[in-house]
Amino acid sequence: MAESNLEQAFELLADRLDQKLSGALISQGHKASSALFNSVALEVRKTFNGIVLEESHLHYGRFVDQGVKANRVKISGAMIEKLATWVKLRNFRRRKNQTWHGVAWAVAKSMKKKGINPKAEKQGWLTKTLEKQNDYIIKTISEAAEQDILITIDNMITDAQKQTGTQRRKAA
Repeated sequence: MAESNLEQAFELLADRLDQKLSGALISQGHKASSALFNSVALEVRKTFNGIVLEESHLHYGRFVDQGVKANRVKISGAMIEKLATWVKLRNFRRRKNQTWHGVAWAVAKSMKKKGINPKAEKQGWLTKTLEKQNDYIIKTISEAAEQDILITIDNMITDAQKQTGTQRRKAA
């Protein structure tokens, strides 16, 4: 069966949202290792009830999107390990004889004091982008659904006319 207008619309939305989300990550400066950027994926799936557009990304993407208040920051060994990799990638300045883990501890203490990603302009790569695209999403899906409904109605009328014509021929 041919792909419906609605399925095509969802594929179009997946491509557009992928571009917009990637662009938001870059414009907000979230590109140190490109891991989050590369993890963003949008998948269109058919389900029993319809069509679903699913977005996925690395777990820490939600913290980058929404930030974390200082009182919610918990310093752990795993956090220090990840921060050590991050500060090395970002080429943070080190004091003489200071290790990357030492710099990571300093960053973790700062996060415990200020929060993670506390600046509003560096938040919302996901939520704000989806909010900005909301009208476009609704318009695209509505137009595609309308076209599919019109096609279905047209097909029903055509089928009814064919059946009526077949019944007339049998009667004659």
